[in-house]
Amino acid sequence: MDCRLIIDGHAPGTWNMAMDEALLQSAGRAGQGGCLRFYLWEQPTLSLGYFQEHEDRARHEASLACPIVRRSTGGGAIVHDRELTYSFTCHVPHRGKVDPFSLYDAFHTTLVDE
Repeated sequence: MDCRLIIDGHAPGTWNMAMDEALLQSAGRAGQGGCLRFYLWEQPTLSLGYFQEHEDRARHEASLACPIVRRSTGGGAIVHDRELTYSFTCHVPHRGKVDPFSLYDAFHTTLVDE
């Protein structure tokens, strides 16, 4: 599989989430290779998972003064601050026949090995 590599600098949370969502949407098209993107955060930012309630922010006192964004994926709240973040997207032709945990393990094993 061909894979694009994108290395971005510091950006606002809204930009980072918009880029991740655009890459995710383009990965859904057959014939697209994978994309690995590394990026940084312009300022501390709280990101909520797609299904999280906005009220969950109250549980994260350290982030009350931070901007807030919503990810297009699930998961819990994350305060992004002084970290290197990455996203990986790829087309999966037979969603029901692929175990997402196997993909997760294969990707992270490769990333750590390299």
